[in-house]
Amino acid sequence: MIEPPKDGWHDTGDIVKVDEDGYITLTGRAKRFAKIGGEMVALDVVEEIANTHTQGTEHENAVIIRQDDKGDHLVLFTTDSALEQTHLTKAAKEMQASVLGLPKRDDIHVVPEIPKLSTGKTDYPALQKMIEAMKEGQAPADMRADYNEVKGQVSTPQDEAKPDSSQVPQKRSKPGPG
Repeated sequence: MIEPPKDGWHDTGDIVKVDEDGYITLTGRAKRFAKIGGEMVALDVVEEIANTHTQGTEHENAVIIRQDDKGDHLVLFTTDSALEQTHLTKAAKEMQASVLGLPKRDDIHVVPEIPKLSTGKTDYPALQKMIEAMKEGQAPADMRADYNEVKGQVSTPQDEAKPDSSQVPQKRSKPGPG
């Protein structure tokens, strides 16, 4: 039998909202924060900002942290090829949220699908593995192999011979002058 704690709550790391009727809704995880420019940025809030652009569509978004010698950076994986950094900025301002932690153009990657765990939740470790592969400069075929490995799929030699670019995060290209 589990004994309730003295103060009546277990520290699960969940962030919750209690409505006027006393119902509790899980809204995020306490561990999903990044420190950017000295400010703590909730990754769930950035996902919510991205979701405002994809609302009413089949598209999904997920945000993870990429670290380098300059600190934390947010990386957005999306299934929405039309989602751009300007959309995030506009949505953040409409929500009266900070634009400080929004992913930069080079940190927005289009994927065919957001990896999921068997529970249906986003598989953040799989996304982190994709970022690590990108940092190592792996070729698209190597990225696809990692993506399939993360999803528990086995790729065949025929698959490796002709890589499917739809399975690889697509990096945004910067617009040219003029």
